Amino acid sequence: MIAPPWPRGRGAWLLPGLLALLALLAARAPGRGAGTPLRDVLDATPRQLPTQPETQLLATVLPWSVWGGNRHGPALAAGHYWSGEPTAQQAVLTAGQSAAFYGQEALDFEVLADPRIGSFITDTPRGPGLGHGDPGVSKPVSLLAVSSPAGPGLLATGPGGVAHWAHGAWHRAPDHPAGAPVLLAQAARSPDDMHLLLFYPSTRLVQVARSTGARFQVHSLHASLPGSAAPRAVAGPGGLFVLWAGPSLMRVVAPAEVGPDTPVPLALEALPHAVEDVFLLSLTGVGPGATDAAIVLASDQLVLCHGIALAGCTEAEVLDLPRWTFGTGTRVLAPPALEHPGPAVHWLYLSNWVLGLLWHLELDPGTRAARHWTPVRVPRAASDHQAQMRVLGLRVGPDQAAWALAAPDAGPAFFLARDFRCDGPAGDPSIRCPGAPGADRGVGYACDAGRDLSPFLRPGHLCAGCAAGMEALPSDGPLPECAACPAPCQACVGGRCVLCPTGSPLRQLPDGSTACGAECPPGTAAGAGSRCLPEYPALHLDVSFRPMGAPGFPGPGRLLARTRLLVHDGQVYLSPAEAPASAMVVFLEEADARPVWLPAEDGPAGPWAPLPAGLFAMGPVRAFAEAGPLAAYCTEAGALWVRRYECAGPASPGTGACPLGLPPETMLQAAGCTELRPLGPGLVSVLWQDRAHVLRLGPAGQAELLPQAPGSARHPALARPTPRSDPWLLLLAGKPRIDGSPASSTDPDPRLSFLPVGLHLARDSRALLFDSAVAGPPQELPPWAEPVVVAVADPAAPAGPGAQEIFVSGIRPTGGAFLWEVAHLPAGAAPHWRTVGASASRELLGRLPAGALAGAVPDPGAQRVVALDLAPGPGAPAGDRFPAALALITHRAVGLAVVHCSPAGPPPGPGAAEWCRLLPARFFSLPVPAEHPRRVDLLPVPAPPGALARVRLLLPGLAEPLTLEVRQAPACPAGTYAPDCRGCDAGCRACRGPGPGDCTACAAFLPDAPDACLASCPEGLFPDPAGDGACRCHPSCARCEPAPAPGTGYRCVECPAGGLVPASPHRCAPCHDICRGCDAPGDPGQCRACARPDLVLLGGACEPACPSTHVPVPLQEGGPASELLCVPRMAGCLVPKPDGTCATCEAGYHAVAGVCRPCHVSCQSCQDAASCEVCQPGLVFLSAESATPSLCGGTCAPGEYVGAGRCAACDASCELCAGGPDRCQCLPGRVVQQRRVVPAVRRVLRHLRRWHGQPVHGLWPGAGAC
Repeated sequence: MIAPPWPRGRGAWLLPGLLALLALLAARAPGRGAGTPLRDVLDATPRQLPTQPETQLLATVLPWSVWGGNRHGPALAAGHYWSGEPTAQQAVLTAGQSAAFYGQEALDFEVLADPRIGSFITDTPRGPGLGHGDPGVSKPVSLLAVSSPAGPGLLATGPGGVAHWAHGAWHRAPDHPAGAPVLLAQAARSPDDMHLLLFYPSTRLVQVARSTGARFQVHSLHASLPGSAAPRAVAGPGGLFVLWAGPSLMRVVAPAEVGPDTPVPLALEALPHAVEDVFLLSLTGVGPGATDAAIVLASDQLVLCHGIALAGCTEAEVLDLPRWTFGTGTRVLAPPALEHPGPAVHWLYLSNWVLGLLWHLELDPGTRAARHWTPVRVPRAASDHQAQMRVLGLRVGPDQAAWALAAPDAGPAFFLARDFRCDGPAGDPSIRCPGAPGADRGVGYACDAGRDLSPFLRPGHLCAGCAAGMEALPSDGPLPECAACPAPCQACVGGRCVLCPTGSPLRQLPDGSTACGAECPPGTAAGAGSRCLPEYPALHLDVSFRPMGAPGFPGPGRLLARTRLLVHDGQVYLSPAEAPASAMVVFLEEADARPVWLPAEDGPAGPWAPLPAGLFAMGPVRAFAEAGPLAAYCTEAGALWVRRYECAGPASPGTGACPLGLPPETMLQAAGCTELRPLGPGLVSVLWQDRAHVLRLGPAGQAELLPQAPGSARHPALARPTPRSDPWLLLLAGKPRIDGSPASSTDPDPRLSFLPVGLHLARDSRALLFDSAVAGPPQELPPWAEPVVVAVADPAAPAGPGAQEIFVSGIRPTGGAFLWEVAHLPAGAAPHWRTVGASASRELLGRLPAGALAGAVPDPGAQRVVALDLAPGPGAPAGDRFPAALALITHRAVGLAVVHCSPAGPPPGPGAAEWCRLLPARFFSLPVPAEHPRRVDLLPVPAPPGALARVRLLLPGLAEPLTLEVRQAPACPAGTYAPDCRGCDAGCRACRGPGPGDCTACAAFLPDAPDACLASCPEGLFPDPAGDGACRCHPSCARCEPAPAPGTGYRCVECPAGGLVPASPHRCAPCHDICRGCDAPGDPGQCRACARPDLVLLGGACEPACPSTHVPVPLQEGGPASELLCVPRMAGCLVPKPDGTCATCEAGYHAVAGVCRPCHVSCQSCQDAASCEVCQPGLVFLSAESATPSLCGGTCAPGEYVGAGRCAACDASCELCAGGPDRCQCLPGRVVQQRRVVPAVRRVLRHLRRWHGQPVHGLWPGAGAC
């Protein structure tokens, strides 16, 4: 029985009577409603509802918010802060006492209609932030976002009280003698007008307060909260507050105006059971009295209180919970009444995160009666956040919202299976939903057999792609058919393997087919373990440089770029938008010089011409790009200028060109612009402040610099993930780094991803979160990488899977040298349709010549990679093509790697699938160094007959641009150099001349001296399997070093752990398969441990079990029970050790040097052979001194008697004694003489006894002598 909250004794009747009168008046007051008290409601018999089959929550692919998972960042909250809207918002509450709010406005369902992707919340704040400065509540400060019809409000709580952000400033609640209050609940009419429910723990006083910023009005309730339990409270519409602690439940209605004398109606009830949770929601409808309450009691009952008011419930229903084990911590999850005033919902969740339970309760929409319970399986992805989960309205269509569960701070959103397209006409056949074999319990679903996640590709199909090792084949439906590749291929084209697992390089067989294998065939070498590259390319290139040949050119120039502008007779024209830009513009070194226009044709036939003054702002230009009608350039100061090309007159009927108009330029950014790249029609990639952004023309024709491509530090590219899809952005996200440099949370490892262009242009929040397109660890991408898309489609054939090849090119430092590496996605995503988790091969194209880079470490400006189209050349094998090449530009060299395409399988011919791959690169020295390689572009011009390609480029200091011409050189065999195919030096594997300094690849070299080429590796060293000529330890050896004797080569000094042992001075050999570590290679009787947990080690052999003479013990003391060793059985040993000794002996034994020896027969247990710890029953210790170890016996030595547990000495007057020291006995032949003691002597002896505390033996009666 809860004691009343008012004092007993004199005047005790006044307050209860007053409260009863107030409650009665309040119950009859307009708007307060009449109803049944909860205590009376609980007299009804609880209903037991039927249970439906289990359903499950399913997780979105991405986190529900772009702010999720930032555990070291700002605090997060979620709710319907604009309470009249159907979709939720998120609040980012910072430690600096400020808040920003973000919504779901950025979802563009016309671009991507699938809400199961997630990422509903954008990163653009919705309106200005709230809260600045110190709220004055002492630290630590917690911020609380509050919903209202007019938008969010903000409260701050701390040890010093509560403060309200109103009218642009903090307003703290007034001080109270009871100390600082605890905020229990809050409700807002507007951001500047709030009702608060405050609690003072020291007095258990409850206050209702109203803050309008300018005023903070407070009213103390006349009833303190009974008991000692910590209270909780919830607010509802109309000023309703419900407060509970233990079995006490109080309902308070805050008036519009609050003051010390304002009557505040309240009702306090003592319920028969403790209250676990109260949740106010709208189950009834919209309008006055539409607030309902779901009340969870500790008696495992749920009360649905319809139309809750001060007097109680208009209608009520009491339900038994579906499981009596819900227990403490049960909470209601539903749309809160304050945030969701209508329309009514007809369901709610019960959650107990401690027990991992979640149940869904459904009500009848007409009668409001509860229908049934449905258990809900919580996937692992939700279990860590179940305690923080709440119900949120999320956008699932242009004008649609759906309820989902989500935690404010992290993780995905969770929909019920019925809302996840698991079945029905809109079902997704690419996934397996709950109950299907293989459904993933981590997120609630799994991709169908043979499929993999590809979320953006086909709306309505999460798993449109094929899994690794499967090929996407055409089908009649929206999804491809997934067919298995030859094992163990990771990707295949036309059934031909094009990608192998790491450590099993792809090799081409003599018949032209491909396979994965452990070794490369002769004449090839594994490039970084992914593919066997030919040591000598099938197409040998040669390049030449020469001046362009433009007499009177006003150079030198600083930048060469492509342009749509045409100059004729001094007039500037604009070529048609559909025509590719062919002319060029040169920006000169002289700051005030006008840019120069160049025609596409080479030589004097097309004269240069200066462009009109004012066409571009004066000043040094560092970057220039055009895309459609958009022209952009960056100055050396970093300013970004944009001009929109327009026609000033009608187009010419012959050429389609029109006179150029000059609309005004616009400066979008004053600083930070470093690079520009044309990206697509009307799109330019801008590297601004070390991040890639996309520049486009907006709907009204104005230039817009979109937010950065998500996480991207390099220019994106456009690629088609499937043969007939629209181009997507190919993004390299994360800041690329050199191997060995530490990564940080702000410097993520690089990852390659596909992203629909439309999502990014629409600023869709789903474009802000995306997964890696390249599976595997980050080192699979080379450092300082950038994506390159190469068009390889055969013009004579329709576009097929090989229409595009995707490469990620970079430079990797190693051993004082630099390697040109690429990660290759064969045919892009076309073979498998996967837009996330796509596999890539890592290939070494070649070693850069010495001095090719200006520094010792490559930096972002050290390279530029472009794709060059190649014209058909003579002598190509039947069916083979060389459609393009990658060109790598460094400070002092240019490298070319040809793309070689051949039929992927029969039958060859137009339209057949092709396998395209890169050939080893060849490097050529630049005529003069390129100061900024990333500013150097290779602009193709028409090639003359016999040339594969002709390009223009601009290098610093030259009077005019250069022409670079690529031709097919005569094929020379390996070890010779063109054009006469003369032999290289013995130390060269490839060379450009006869001397040892002309090596472009060493036949052999030591890793610590990569520039010193050797004819072969020293004795004891072997060629690196990567095929670059490095001499290393034998692959089986972990470490080798020079032999002690000079000139005797190297020897292996260390084998890898777990299965290899020395077999010769130079290499290690594997143990027998049954062994895990051994003393002799290949010998099953020389094992140090067994490779299988079901075997035990016996004398070096692995056996199924120990013989009866042995017992199993862990191989290592304290080691796992799965690694056991048989040791001889030792008598008396309780705990044997691996070395055959005993750690603990049984009772009756003692250890001697690890061997258990029997104790003396008198000992029950002993320390050693001469001392007992416990005697056998009926025996005592023979030593009279307790500190002296001894054996045990039944009789004691002469002069001693059997005492309490050990022998004790007799009195000195006794020859023998028994039963006590003074109970003398005599030796045989002698008797005890008794002495008579006179009374006087007895009195003296008595005094002596009192003095000494013991009898004087020999004189006391009973004593005597022999």
